[in-house]
Amino acid sequence: MAVASVVLNRLASEEFPDTIYDIIYQPLQFEPVDNGAIDKIPNNLAYKAAMEALSGKDPTDGSLYFWNPYKVSKTNWVWKREIIKQIGNHVFAR
Repeated sequence: MAVASVVLNRLASEEFPDTIYDIIYQPLQFEPVDNGAIDKIPNNLAYKAAMEALSGKDPTDGSLYFWNPYKVSKTNWVWKREIIKQIGNHVFAR
């Protein structure tokens, strides 16, 4: 649900493309797009999470970015973003 919320938050922002498709497929934004995992058939839990995000639930508190802090170099530009919270192995930021 958190990733779907980031996509929807980007949709509401003027900083990002105007469609969900264009947000998801914007180059170098989402690892599952880059590695092809996006083409796997989602399970029922993934559908439920997407529906909850579409209904307005946002565990990210309006975040526009997320990353795994253990995989992203401390010199990467994303660390300049305002970190809102951590959910599991990912931090979420504006």
